[in-house]
Amino acid sequence: MTLSVKALYHGDMSFLSFDVYIPTLKFTLFLLSWAFLGEVVWIGYAFRELSKITKPFYATQIIGFVWSLWWLPLVYINVGVIEDLPV
Repeated sequence: MTLSVKALYHGDMSFLSFDVYIPTLKFTLFLLSWAFLGEVVWIGYAFRELSKITKPFYATQIIGFVWSLWWLPLVYINVGVIEDLPV
């Protein structure tokens, strides 16, 4: 969906023609574990801790705000995200 929004934003559908990259099993396991530990664990921890002092809805809003503060500069400087991804 993100690539579709990017294509509509830039008027370029070239994302449909791409080379298939098949990573090694070791790299795939590393990437999945990094994503799991980096995203799921910190969000779960933050949610549990924030739920102790506020309602769960507000806890999710605070986590989403912090997550946005982390990724928004990276989207602007075009690092660690899909190239030329519109904000």
